[in-house]
Amino acid sequence: MTEIFTAKITENGQIPLPEDLRKELGLSPLQEVRLLRRGGDLVVRPMTADALLQERVETILRRAKVRAAALAEEVTVDEAWAIYDRAAEALGQACRKRSSEKDA
Repeated sequence: MTEIFTAKITENGQIPLPEDLRKELGLSPLQEVRLLRRGGDLVVRPMTADALLQERVETILRRAKVRAAALAEEVTVDEAWAIYDRAAEALGQACRKRSSEKDA
């Protein structure tokens, strides 16, 4: 179900979330959230332990693949990014599966 909420961006670039929405989603003041851009949409998700782990692993993967490609000259940088993209997608799927299994 899609719900529509309206907020006004402040002069400081902040977007206040309505209190009822924060409570429903379990968000608290000063809690970190993850902002995802999907096409022209902005998705806000709570920063969970799984999301932090995924972010760290993706960063490590990205650095390792590009560095290895540049040093070994076995693959081009574009090929290294393609490898990274596949690995990051597989990792994302595993994290989503783990998260859904926890919710079940």
